[in-house]
Amino acid sequence: MSTDTPLSPAFSSRQTLPLTPTGSLPPFLLRGAEPDLAAASRISPVRTPLAFFAPTKPESRTLRAAADVEIRTIPVVICNRVTIGLYEVRPTKDFCLGAECYRSPRGRFLSINQEVKRIIMGDKMVELDKTGKIVLDHVYNEPDPRPYFSALQAFDYSIPGEAAPVFRQVIAALRETGETQPLNLVDLGCSYGVNAAILKHGLSMDDLYSRYAGAGTADLDRDILIARDRNFYTDNPADPDLEIFGLDVADKAIDYAVETQMLDGGIAANLETGALPETAADPVAEADLVISTGCIGYARQPTLKKIIEAGNGNPPWMAHFVLRMFPYEPYDDLLSEYGYVTEKLSGTFRQRRFASADEESRVLDNLAAINVDPSGKEAEGWYHAEFHLSRPKAAAEEAPLDRLFRH
Repeated sequence: MSTDTPLSPAFSSRQTLPLTPTGSLPPFLLRGAEPDLAAASRISPVRTPLAFFAPTKPESRTLRAAADVEIRTIPVVICNRVTIGLYEVRPTKDFCLGAECYRSPRGRFLSINQEVKRIIMGDKMVELDKTGKIVLDHVYNEPDPRPYFSALQAFDYSIPGEAAPVFRQVIAALRETGETQPLNLVDLGCSYGVNAAILKHGLSMDDLYSRYAGAGTADLDRDILIARDRNFYTDNPADPDLEIFGLDVADKAIDYAVETQMLDGGIAANLETGALPETAADPVAEADLVISTGCIGYARQPTLKKIIEAGNGNPPWMAHFVLRMFPYEPYDDLLSEYGYVTEKLSGTFRQRRFASADEESRVLDNLAAINVDPSGKEAEGWYHAEFHLSRPKAAAEEAPLDRLFRH
């Protein structure tokens, strides 16, 4: 990117602040709860001078840079990148900000020093949960999906798009039974309705990233965003005979998806610890298909049991993409008690890139503990999921999995 690159409308004032090896940063980056970049810059020299641009809106004290970096709208730290607010400083060359680059324990990619990441973004940005995954709770339940898509774009989050052709094949097989018009689908762990946007409204992950993390989106008022989305999703059902009801613990995410008609309905509930709410009883009982793209492992047997028992003897098909670090056998055992037969599709599906060397190392250790070989998959820097289809025995015998996906 040239230093002559025009500023976006949000950045009309320019300050050129070359950083020296000792490091210094403008005070507008250091106020209040803003990340302490000055402390980060003192840890080790910055290799290349940058031109920083001060935003005209003080409340959005974001960092803008030119010269040897490119700008994207992603609010996380990952690998060789540093982000403040909604704007990312991403090196286009062999460059690091605030720390020497180093290779991960598996020698695969460059990553910023863990101490720098902690200082820049705070402990919660690099915290790992008990499964080894980075904690991203701060984007999962916001009033609208912009932080969610901006954050996950940094990790090349792709599993909903990878899963869509498989789900469509399963939906087609259900429709061939002639008993599902419209077809009622429950999305477990639906978040902001990503699977609904793809399956019902015909969008792709690239479309969603452009829609919620693209240029010109960050400054939109939430009410304007809702009105825009409601008009779009109401007028553009690619599959109008698909009714999608969402279940998730994130109430704000559910509210947004329902208010904009991305989802036909939904409710926030934690079925691990609580009962199925009465308002969700009918949609879940009427479900023909229950899907998930990464929820299983966090949603466990109690959740599936409550969903099955809500059906009153009419068990829905279950189509789950499950990360390989979560063994599916306990779920298979539970489902078999209710007369299900589970089949696994051959191959794996990429979910997202690892967020850090620590996350990669923890996940590879978890896989080793359950004797799963990561070669060519997780060892290449990506989470991988497998697809499990669980159906009542009669349906599984009538149309085995290999027949469903033969063409």
